[in-house]
Amino acid sequence: MTREESLEALCVAFEKLDEDEQRGMIRLIEQMKRAHTFGLDVRFDEHTFTFFIADAATNTVVAPPPMNIPTVEAWLDDYEKSSQKNDTTR
Repeated sequence: MTREESLEALCVAFEKLDEDEQRGMIRLIEQMKRAHTFGLDVRFDEHTFTFFIADAATNTVVAPPPMNIPTVEAWLDDYEKSSQKNDTTR
C-alpha cells in the first residue's frame, strides 16, 4: 500500500467515526505531534489497548502503559515543565 493509499484509507476511517471519536483522534494526534518535538513517540500497546511513551532515538520506553490520552497529556505537561526548568537553570 502506498503512502497516498494509506492516507486515503485513514481519511475514510476517520469520516466513519462519530464526532466524539473524531475529537479524541484529533486530541491524540496533537499529543503525538507534541511528543515528537521532544524526540518522543506516543505509541499504542495492542495488548492492553492503552498508550505509552518511548524515546524515538533509542526505542526505550520512558512512560510505560497503561496510559490514556489525558494521562499522556499530563505526562507531557510535566516533561515540558521539567525541560523548561532545566533550560533556565543553565
